[in-house]
Amino acid sequence: MKRLISATISLFVFAALPAVAQPAFNGINYSGSYDCRGENQQVGKYKLEVTLKLNLVSSTGRTGVYEYTAETENSVKFYGNAVIRGNQMAASYVLDTSRRKDEPTTGLATLKRDASGRWSFLSHYFEPDDFGGNYGTETCVMQKKKAAVKAAE
Repeated sequence: MKRLISATISLFVFAALPAVAQPAFNGINYSGSYDCRGENQQVGKYKLEVTLKLNLVSSTGRTGVYEYTAETENSVKFYGNAVIRGNQMAASYVLDTSRRKDEPTTGLATLKRDASGRWSFLSHYFEPDDFGGNYGTETCVMQKKKAAVKAAE
């Protein structure tokens, strides 16, 4: 009985303790849209646009958590998440079709600045399928920021 009371008290004490605060995000924010060129065994060469959007609530220290979306030139869409620590990115995303919803593509990338100063990355990915899988690469460059249009007064 003493053990039960002791265990119950311990549970209440630990439950009352505040959660350990994570350090605020202090890494590089890679949010933006990227123009990409890719190639794989099944599709060949293709173009797509990748968008990274920082999830500041889930990001901590040098680790940024991102919403990852992509759309190919023929309107095929992918949705998922990416984690970036320093300049290394891991991403997992799914094709937006009912047939492929449970087959995440997984990619690894290294981010760097290109000659014009924009962020770029080279991604190596694997997407599972019914025929043993598909490997590919994508080279992506952040789109130039569009100038703000001033509203007419």
